[in-house]
Amino acid sequence: MNVRTMTRDDIIAYSERENEVNQYGAPKEAFATIADLVMYMGRELYRPITRLLLANWRELQGRLASFKDSEWELPSKVADESGLDKRSVALLIEVLEGQDTTIQAEAGKTTLTAAERAMIQEHLQASRTEVPAEQEQ
Repeated sequence: MNVRTMTRDDIIAYSERENEVNQYGAPKEAFATIADLVMYMGRELYRPITRLLLANWRELQGRLASFKDSEWELPSKVADESGLDKRSVALLIEVLEGQDTTIQAEAGKTTLTAAERAMIQEHLQASRTEVPAEQEQ
């Protein structure tokens, strides 16, 4: 499958398969949220974003359930500007900027391979040089 032509439905289907195969136990609502975030952040990152969110879904949802009003301010502001749901934004902020989940802490004990580092660098470089669709016309 060509990553650039993946649809939101393709990402939802991928999330469902990953959830089942890896027995993450994420609920059905997770798949739509993940698809929204992948479409926003870039389809090229669909695998790591999906796996990261599915693997940590329950712990992250528990954190969001205990958010105070002040903790919703930034996700709400970003949601208004981006068009994403504020819970999706909060989830993304929490997984990327919050305290490591149990699974992230465990994974942090391993290091990236040279090939993984090169792939990440290549994606970053490509995303910096891409022309937004509205500027291509």
